[in-house]
Amino acid sequence: MEKDLHVVLADDDPDDRELFNSALTEVDTKINLVMVEDGESLFRLLDTIEPPDMIFLDLNMPRRNGRECLAELHKHKKYDGVAVIIYSTSMSPQEMEDAWVLGAACLIRKPDSYVALKEVIREVLKIDWSDLAGLKKSRMTFNL
Repeated sequence: MEKDLHVVLADDDPDDRELFNSALTEVDTKINLVMVEDGESLFRLLDTIEPPDMIFLDLNMPRRNGRECLAELHKHKKYDGVAVIIYSTSMSPQEMEDAWVLGAACLIRKPDSYVALKEVIREVLKIDWSDLAGLKKSRMTFNL
């Protein structure tokens, strides 16, 4: 029996959080999702739980943006096995390169439709994240 996935979404937009939650629930009801509204809340949460399987991280958040969060996560060995997926509305080429250098496992531009969001989530959940180092080298992207 496969274990349930534990996923964290850090995104300051409440509408985007709710859409993500709805889409994820429709794709797989066994996923345990915890949502936070900014980078500071992310680290307060991470201090109280075991490292999740995945963190979906918006780049543009107040009180510690996604780049700062990624850099902080990269400093701690206990997060080496966590797939950190940048999930943002827009990314400049420099932001994309910074995300790769800081250890992002995947980059996703937020889809324009709910159907597309479900499809992206479905595709990400199909990935075998057990070779995280290899996946990071492949620079996997969705909707970019």
